Amino acid sequence: MQYVSVLDEILYRLRLYRDPQRIRNEVIDLIRQYPSLYPVQGSLQPSGPPLLHLVGTIPIIYGGVQYNIPIKLWIVDQYPYAPPTVFVSPTPEMIITPRHKHVDAAGMVYLPYLSTWSPLTCSLPGLAAVLSKVFSEDPPVRSQPAKPLPAQTGTIRGPATPPPQPPPQQQQPMGYPSQTPPYQQQSMTIRPSQQPPPYPYSTDYGQPQQPPPPPPIVEDPTVVLRRNVIKAATETLQKMLKEFYESTTKEIDSLMLASSEHNARNATFNQERDNLIRAIEQSELEIGTTESLLHDTEQWLAVHGDPSLAPNLDQLTDPQDPLSKQLLTLVADDATIEDVIYHLDKGLNNSHIDAEEYLKNVRKLSRDQFMIRATIKKVHEAQRAR
Repeated sequence: MQYVSVLDEILYRLRLYRDPQRIRNEVIDLIRQYPSLYPVQGSLQPSGPPLLHLVGTIPIIYGGVQYNIPIKLWIVDQYPYAPPTVFVSPTPEMIITPRHKHVDAAGMVYLPYLSTWSPLTCSLPGLAAVLSKVFSEDPPVRSQPAKPLPAQTGTIRGPATPPPQPPPQQQQPMGYPSQTPPYQQQSMTIRPSQQPPPYPYSTDYGQPQQPPPPPPIVEDPTVVLRRNVIKAATETLQKMLKEFYESTTKEIDSLMLASSEHNARNATFNQERDNLIRAIEQSELEIGTTESLLHDTEQWLAVHGDPSLAPNLDQLTDPQDPLSKQLLTLVADDATIEDVIYHLDKGLNNSHIDAEEYLKNVRKLSRDQFMIRATIKKVHEAQRAR
């Protein structure tokens, strides 16, 4: 679909809408319902920013016949938080219906749907449906009044034959018939309720009489004032609603953030409380075990508490058999040799002894250490064999 690529290109170039994805979806849905609409880029005011707007026709049913109303639907930069601006754009063969309830002389549309616009419940397809319904009840355009033919000048020297009168025109509904080409080429609109008088002529010789000019259309100043007041009030209310929506959104976001932080702290607190409860239960269990052991110890001391029966600590630490005594001596000798070799290394590094003396002592000590460790191994084997 070509209009989708055109729409994407316009949205990419503009980059001023707060929710371009919503605008794209609503415009695609609207064009699917009304294929005569087409996306265009332009400016609503001469010095205003470029905006996306839709140009085409909206079908209506008037008198049992379908007609197409030419419109321009401008999507403002604050959309969807501000309503779009709609104009009825009559062709040269049309005029705006005087004193229309919802369309002013410039073609701007005023509807309760626009004045009570809400981004949550309103959309472009919904606006188009309301336009079609309202304009079906009261069409916003009608045909231009028929222009009189130019008067003939000069003197007629014979009886004049009156020219044929044009056939009477029937009152037509405004807009385009559904079977006619697009409105740029042809249009059919509502004719005035009163047909223009037939071409004037006279059977007398001389100049024909000129038809009287049609009376100018003048709007009631009270109606114009009322419309301007309603427009100003609508813009003020829209601005107030936008500010209220933005402030409410910020407050909701801050409250949601505070709520999430509170929930996170509450979860941490509950986890720490559960850990403390488990630690208290474990401590109480260990305290009970310790008290039970202490009670058993006190009972044992009450029975075996004679000082004469206290064991000799020296006897407890001394070896109780010859092999253990020999093993203790051998381990002590092995550790002593290790210390001597360490200090010999240190003395050699500090040049306190020469290399020859160092090698002689290390060779002797290593031989003794080998014999001691061999004896320790045999003592271990003898102890395991018992």
